[in-house]
Amino acid sequence: MRNPGFLSMEIAGILRAELARRQGHQAEVAAATGISAGQLSKMFAGKKSFDLEDLDAVATAMGLDLTRDLVDPARAARLQTRPID
Repeated sequence: MRNPGFLSMEIAGILRAELARRQGHQAEVAAATGISAGQLSKMFAGKKSFDLEDLDAVATAMGLDLTRDLVDPARAARLQTRPID
């Protein structure tokens, strides 16, 4: 299994921040998505990449738009660290 890349790490950070802002708990997200608490914890910690289906389930459970709230901000952060010449 390969290590999570920049986008996975950035999305995990966005999800952690949003969960903290809402004073939510990973266990609630795990229960709503059917993802085990252990696997979700690894994803939120950036130790395991999200697959697209799991990421969509987490975004939906948290009331987030996958593209607007997660992918676009993560890609913008990546562009700030690796500008296009």
